[in-house]
Amino acid sequence: MKYSSPITFNNSIVNNPKAKRAGTKLFWSLFCPTLMIVIAIILSRANGTGLFIIGDSFDNFSNIMIMGRTVLMTLIAALALNTNLNSGRMDFSLGATGILACLFASLIVPGVDTIPHIFQFLLLSILFGMVLGFIHSLVLISTKLPPIVISLGMCLVYEGIAKVVAGATGSTGTVNLAMGPHTTSFFQEPIILIPLLIIICIIMASALCYTRYGYNKLALVYNQKICVDTGINEISHCIISFIIAGALIAIYQVMSSCGTASITINVNLASSGTVFKNFLPIFIGGILARYSNQIVGLLLAVIGTTLLYSYGFDNALTATVSSLLNGFSVFAVLVYMVDKYKVINWIKMRRYIYKEKRLQLKAKGEVQNEA
Repeated sequence: MKYSSPITFNNSIVNNPKAKRAGTKLFWSLFCPTLMIVIAIILSRANGTGLFIIGDSFDNFSNIMIMGRTVLMTLIAALALNTNLNSGRMDFSLGATGILACLFASLIVPGVDTIPHIFQFLLLSILFGMVLGFIHSLVLISTKLPPIVISLGMCLVYEGIAKVVAGATGSTGTVNLAMGPHTTSFFQEPIILIPLLIIICIIMASALCYTRYGYNKLALVYNQKICVDTGINEISHCIISFIIAGALIAIYQVMSSCGTASITINVNLASSGTVFKNFLPIFIGGILARYSNQIVGLLLAVIGTTLLYSYGFDNALTATVSSLLNGFSVFAVLVYMVDKYKVINWIKMRRYIYKEKRLQLKAKGEVQNEA
């Protein structure tokens, strides 16, 4: 048979635009978390420990469960912060809201010594967290002050109420909870940890991706004035956002309190540390969300940052250096997100100048050789 033209596969996966687009999204979704995990492994190996070896404990399965609990807590806190952050409302009172919700719940269920008591404590904390978030939203709507001013004020108010209820005398206080044999490890058990992770991801993915609330939230991210002018009710959206954030941060605080069988009271805005330490996963998750969705992007960012900082930097570096790197990372991501096109154009300009210099040197060398 005479050869006429090369064989083409028009229906192959390689030539399929949809497959190429899906492959590109998958690559960029996994690139950043994979890179952070690889760095964490390298740092752990350089320090002479494994990735999941913590202190003197070499029970790998137990350490993996601890890592899972840390990932879940970070994801919940990031979701709570992200609920209002993307809509232009910075909420510094999240930590105080969670502490006060658990404190109110402890007045009804004074101990977490049995599994039924833990579930009762969890449900009551969620209820009180939703109520406190609702109150915060009403104050914001009624006063019409900037959200950052209201959040700082509500943080101080909630911290003061928690201090009075707990009877603390100094800048910090501790309320001990009656504990049992399952208290500290309750949220590390796979039978609790995995279903809780799945339930939270499904509920938040449904709310953000398949409801009117999620549609309005995504629209408000880009231009609030146009959205309000076209009929989106920002007041109801604000109330729902604060209620969701209150419920999520209550779950976070319950997991933290059960881990230590105590509730730590902080004043003078010290509780806002819950907000600041979860900035980086939110920003990285926002970048990764462009290639998947908000929940998947945030989950991948949380896994990567948790492994990098909790098991990479903490094993190889001191706490001060780790904190500095975290701060610089947040700053770098913020700079990129504020004006990413300027950063990209600057990189392209550097590459162009570098290539021009190489071409000039090459041309100059050729002229000298000819001479």
